[in-house]
Amino acid sequence: MKLGLGRDVDTVYTPMNWGGDHWVGLCIKLTEGHVTVFDSYVPHTEIEVAEGHMCSVVQSLPYILEKYAGHKCYKVKEGLEFICEGIYHNKRGGDCGPCAAKFIEMYAAGLTEEMSRITDKDVDRFREQYAMDCYMKN
Repeated sequence: MKLGLGRDVDTVYTPMNWGGDHWVGLCIKLTEGHVTVFDSYVPHTEIEVAEGHMCSVVQSLPYILEKYAGHKCYKVKEGLEFICEGIYHNKRGGDCGPCAAKFIEMYAAGLTEEMSRITDKDVDRFREQYAMDCYMKN
């Protein structure tokens, strides 16, 4: 069975690397042209810089939606939302990758309120689990 964007798949979750040293989580609602960005390391990113990193997504999304989903979308930039409040803030640095993955997982499961309850200990466990998963695959 072949799934169709906008028909069978209306939301895409993906991590995105900014500048080679920072990861954020993205939730892209294809039928709405809305992009939510989850950033755990707020001091690292000013809004203008974040918008610059998202420029390629914002510019290409209308084309992708029209070409592959049959939706016309003109206002993706207005649908760009940065979530920095109400989620775990990574003050240690270096944990943005595991945090981005966990935010995606939690948001997809509807656990948005729990994002603020993540602690440094939880992030340590995420890292350990990721390392074990990688080890077990090899």
